[in-house]
Amino acid sequence: MSPDIGILREFIGALKIAREEGFSPWSVLTHAWHESGAFRKVIGNHNYWGIKVPRKWQGKVEMVETHEYIKGKYAPVVATFIGFDSALEAMSWYCNFIRRLYPEAYYKRDNPTEYFIGLVSGKLQYATDPNYSTKLTSLYRVLEKDLNIAYLIDYG
Repeated sequence: MSPDIGILREFIGALKIAREEGFSPWSVLTHAWHESGAFRKVIGNHNYWGIKVPRKWQGKVEMVETHEYIKGKYAPVVATFIGFDSALEAMSWYCNFIRRLYPEAYYKRDNPTEYFIGLVSGKLQYATDPNYSTKLTSLYRVLEKDLNIAYLIDYG
């Protein structure tokens, strides 16, 4: 699946925030790639990870039809997601969000495969898909091997 290059470029520019926070850029990129369908189905303009609106959110929102596993069945649902104003705002919010709510992932943020396991192994689980971390790990291996932007991800 080919990414939307314009959206991907903007995302890569914001990755500096994740790097500064100690995240592997590959962890953050893979997570966003998966959730946004290769940056072709970004929610709003900058919600790359499909982050739903938390209780105290006061900003923009986006109503989107998505799919979730409900009692083991894959089903369509309509959900309310955060609407970010910029890639930089989204990246900063994402890093803080992971730190606050997904400590198992946050403490392994420099190791993509452990990070993906951490997203679904704590009190809160990032996704309802029972194979979520396996899918992310497989995607990470493909992206790291085949994506011709490694120099931007690792050093940009």
